[in-house]
Amino acid sequence: MAIRFFNSLTETKEVFEPAEPDRVRIYSCGPTVYNYNHLGNFRAYVFVDLLRRFLRLRGFGLDHSVNITDVEDKIIENAHRAGLSIEEFTAPYIEAFLEDLRYLKLEEVEHRPRATRSIPAMIELMGRLHQNGHAYQSQGNVYFRLASDPGYGRLSHIEPAALRQAADGRFEADEYSKEDVRDFALWKAPATDYEQRWESPWGPGRPGWHLECSAMIRQIYGAAGVDIHTGGVDLMFPHHENEIAQSCCAYPDDRFVGVWLHNEHLLVEGKKMSKSLGNYFMLRDFMEPERARAIVDQGRAPALILDLLASDRMAGALRYLLIGTHYRQKLNFTFDGLQGAANAIERLQGTIDRLLRIATETAPLEGQGPAPSFVKGAIEEFTAALDDDLNISKALAAVFELNRTLNQALDRNDLGADGVHSGIEAFRMVNQILDVFSFELREVNSDPEHDAIDALVTERNQARANRDFARADEIRNLLRQKGVTLEDTATETLWRRD
Repeated sequence: MAIRFFNSLTETKEVFEPAEPDRVRIYSCGPTVYNYNHLGNFRAYVFVDLLRRFLRLRGFGLDHSVNITDVEDKIIENAHRAGLSIEEFTAPYIEAFLEDLRYLKLEEVEHRPRATRSIPAMIELMGRLHQNGHAYQSQGNVYFRLASDPGYGRLSHIEPAALRQAADGRFEADEYSKEDVRDFALWKAPATDYEQRWESPWGPGRPGWHLECSAMIRQIYGAAGVDIHTGGVDLMFPHHENEIAQSCCAYPDDRFVGVWLHNEHLLVEGKKMSKSLGNYFMLRDFMEPERARAIVDQGRAPALILDLLASDRMAGALRYLLIGTHYRQKLNFTFDGLQGAANAIERLQGTIDRLLRIATETAPLEGQGPAPSFVKGAIEEFTAALDDDLNISKALAAVFELNRTLNQALDRNDLGADGVHSGIEAFRMVNQILDVFSFELREVNSDPEHDAIDALVTERNQARANRDFARADEIRNLLRQKGVTLEDTATETLWRRD
């Protein structure tokens, strides 16, 4: 089955056909490093990790770039206030960003270009735009002449004549003299005496934000351009629109981008993330115990995040939650959802543990069991769902159906050796995408909530003995919410993760 992606440029699903299957070229807009990255940023980064892992699973080679914007207005102002150079100011935030990626098990990419290290490529691209009549200089600044590009608006599908109204403040402020308010800056002359500057044929200055990505793509991939360009929907206009204008006007005969993929926003408890609402979170608020304790004490988060941290389940739960909603749908981050993600992982991990224990037994496996064709079928459904524009929700549904079928067969003692081993391998394949499972055989009672669950089971049984059936049912329902199923035998009560 062919892979199909929804191309934002054409607004249709298209069969993915990279120029070189053994070298799929991907460019993703990365962070601007004046602070720690917030939770919404990682929605985009985890989506891109899903994309690259899936492409590798389907046999493609990867050549992926994620840029780092290390010069722009906020960086300049914050570095000046701190009495630091741009490089000194951004260095700890760059390192923190890379640590955050490792925490969520995001793969390292092939290139991480930085704006400050790509100035020559930017100057070269500006030279081409001047040569082709698409750029002009005014008071030491260089602007892109938007009226010179009749195709402007092709990505955001906004007509150039309507751009003044559509901009709604998103065009740069009219700080400098422009021919047209719609024109955007390629190069900015220093506005203060403390700004770091680079020499150019148009005088000293620094690059405009939009110019950086076009130049880096050209620098790394040349005339071949990229097969896939990703970013959040908020970057579609004007940033990505300006990228297209710059690159296609500078090199009209060359390829720029094959497919544009844009991920939707992350909401927190149904609302846009905002400091004024108290729902603005850095990833580090969930990964560092002191910061986690602070937001719990402030009443901004429930104590469950401390439990997840203490049990080393936070990173997996965050990754699963961020990856589990289709990238073109808004993701509503909730603390119930975070707990649900942890429970879902434990539910699947419980089956993996069960299969691993059986696979390591010395005695022959009993029962002929069903042919492992149902495992093959589940994997085919999983892959087919991801083939369809990375439909991770449908893919996960196939995984949980496989989980249910495997447990039913195990309960009947009706899963042969082939079924056990193919089940393990199926989960290994799924983990190439999710990366939240362990295949080291855990102790039978290694569930991180084992003691707490045991205590609830004991309390429930005591309630039944006291004929307090309301309390017994309440505890059973509480355990069910945690993904725990009880089985009453003649002598004891057994429990397991579903």
